[in-house]
Formats: sequence, structure tokens, C-alpha cells
Amino acid sequence: MDRAFLEFWGNAFLNMAKGQKQMEDLAQWMNKGLQGTEEFATLFKKFYGLDKPAKAEPEEKQQTWQTATDQFMQSFEQYLALMGVVSRERYNALEAELKALRAKVSDQAKTIEELEQILHQKPGMQDKALQGFERLVRQQSDQFQRLMTQTRDFLQQSATDTQSEKKK
Repeated sequence: MDRAFLEFWGNAFLNMAKGQKQMEDLAQWMNKGLQGTEEFATLFKKFYGLDKPAKAEPEEKQQTWQTATDQFMQSFEQYLALMGVVSRERYNALEAELKALRAKVSDQAKTIEELEQILHQKPGMQDKALQGFERLVRQQSDQFQRLMTQTRDFLQQSATDTQSEKKK
């Protein structure tokens, strides 16, 4: 954080101790983009070197003001982050993101529930596939048994024919 920022806040807090009105003025001044409320504007200009009359063009003055304002706001966000505070803008962005994520989770939960219902509603399809597979295995087993029986019979017949021919 820059020195001017810390000096500004040090003096602002000392001045705020004098009364709650200044706190309200500070909040109003921050909400208006560091414009208005002369007491804080004067304090801001003093610590950011903007209180000295400059012989610059209006565009240069505006650029200098904008740079000081940007530095102040960046330091202010860093200061708030140290205290664990987020800006309203960041809070709103996070809140919108949370809402979108909750909607997504809800949609995914519905999809999961629908898929589970489908899975539990159609066990017959799984049973039919399993029954078909079992039928196929039985048919192949029966065919193999017939093949083995026929092969055995053929080999026995061949052996009997060969013995008959040897006897003659």
C-alpha cells in the first residue's frame, strides 16, 4: 500500500473520532467516486499531491486525478482484504456465481434422480439380455455335446469296422 493511502486513512480515522457525521460523509464520499464532501476531497488532494495548483491542460489534470483515484481505490481494496472484507461489487459477483452454481447442482441432481429411476424401472431389459446369453450358452453346450457324441460314435464305429476287417 502506498504511503499517501496510509496517511490519508490515519488522518481520516483521527478526524472521524470527532464525530459520527464524518463517518457518514466518508461513506457518501466513497459512494460518489471520491467526489463531493469537501472535507474528504481536500484531505484526499493533500495526500495525493493534487492540492497544488498545476499549470497543466485539463486533460492532464483529469488523468492525474484518475491515476490518484485508481491508486486510492486499489489500496482501499487491499486494506479491506487485510480485514477480510470484500467490496459490494465482488460480493454481488460471488453471490451471482453461487446462485448459478446452485441452479447447476439442482439440475444435475434432477438428472441423476431421473437416471436412477430409469435404471430401476427397466430391470427387465437386463434380465432379458442375461436370459438370452444363458440360452446361447446352453445351445452351444448342447451342440458341443452332440458333436462329442457323434465323434465318439464315429470313432467307435471306425474302430469296430477296422477290427472286423482284420478278422477276415
